[in-house]
Amino acid sequence: MFSAEVLKRFDLNGPRYTSYPTADRFTPSFRAEAYGAALSGMASRPASLYVHVPFCRSLCYYCACNKIVSKSATVADEYLAVLAAEMALVSGAASKSKPRHPVVQLAFGGGTPNFLSVTQLSRVMRDLGEHFDLLPGREQGIELDPRFLDDAYVSALPGMGFNRVSYGVQDFDERVQTLIHRFQSFDQTAQAVKAARDVGINSISFDLVYGLPIQSRETFAATLERVLSLEPDRLALFNYAHIPERFKAQRRIPTETLPSIEQRTDLFLYATERLVDAGYLTIGLDHFAKPGDPLADAYQDGTLRRNFQGYSTHQSTDLIGLGVSAISNLNGVFAQNSPQIDVYRERITQGQFATVRGVTLSRDDEIRSAVIEAIMCNGGVDWAVIGERFNIDPAEYFDAAREPLERFAEVGIVTLNERRLQVTAQGKLLLRAVAMVFDAYKNLKREQVITFSRIA
Repeated sequence: MFSAEVLKRFDLNGPRYTSYPTADRFTPSFRAEAYGAALSGMASRPASLYVHVPFCRSLCYYCACNKIVSKSATVADEYLAVLAAEMALVSGAASKSKPRHPVVQLAFGGGTPNFLSVTQLSRVMRDLGEHFDLLPGREQGIELDPRFLDDAYVSALPGMGFNRVSYGVQDFDERVQTLIHRFQSFDQTAQAVKAARDVGINSISFDLVYGLPIQSRETFAATLERVLSLEPDRLALFNYAHIPERFKAQRRIPTETLPSIEQRTDLFLYATERLVDAGYLTIGLDHFAKPGDPLADAYQDGTLRRNFQGYSTHQSTDLIGLGVSAISNLNGVFAQNSPQIDVYRERITQGQFATVRGVTLSRDDEIRSAVIEAIMCNGGVDWAVIGERFNIDPAEYFDAAREPLERFAEVGIVTLNERRLQVTAQGKLLLRAVAMVFDAYKNLKREQVITFSRIA
């Protein structure tokens, strides 16, 4: 483990690089027309779809997702009507002069997607099928909250094409749950896992969060043992980002209850060691998977990708985001829908895209994106691959990165030679800091951004 001094020196605040440029670099000067042009110019290769369901039945104080707290089913019905209209707009632009665009991967996130009833979720799937070619054998996943789930709901999922589920766990300690206002028993979670397996859903993921209030190695170890007893196929271990100036609900979490950087690091190291001992493979920044899981296979054969849902096994470079605040990445642009549901509804009902911000990638963005993705997915960069792909001399192109990389090398975070940059096993703790060396925007003022899924 690195010393506290090294950690404080290099563990800088920075993005998780689920995209480059990152979402806080999107600009309102990006026009909806540019998104429409990108859709119209899409290649016929299969794309990924993301559907954002913003509604939650209760407020979790730690959450940095775009959400609307409600208990009304009516608000969901109204939203789904607008969502269907957006599907028609998007598919119409993407499928000009060609059939419905093929989809190889589909993900539902939130919010709480199982805020929707089975009937409502079936309606969304029917609408998607009308506007897109949902390919057989596609990966289709959904984030679920075990607190608002029963066996009948889970039983309906395979019939709609779902073959992956992700359960939010965060932490099983009741004192932690009280401080983050998320009360979820182990029994609720265990029943949700059993229900999924009973109906043949054999890819089950858990989301855990470290750095939450009053967490200690002892309490988090107890959570991990309970998690391991349920044998999830994948785990994501997220570092809680406390940004109360951006997310009002986080102001209800007393800052003095949060673990220090040394304590957070200890939690992550302990969890990593325990998961590896239990047979999981470490994937990239913060994911773990059983050997033989498609995510583990993609990591081992070098085909792992990173997008707004985290790590992905699919090679599609096109992602279409649907719903309030959703982000699309296709044909050289990022485009984000309005995070305000009233604006989203107004734009779509007027027959306009809901795009309010985005960016068109420059050649430099594309080069740096490839380097950063290689670091985040594979823990290193093969400079020959980058040089050949972009017809550049990487040493010359990234000359400004040499000095900060040498500082990383001096303390054992990376190893360097003319052929390869490699993050060490210990250095994985600082993977984002290494990626940040190649971020051309890192010294510019970051805009406030409402994230659209998972932890910021």
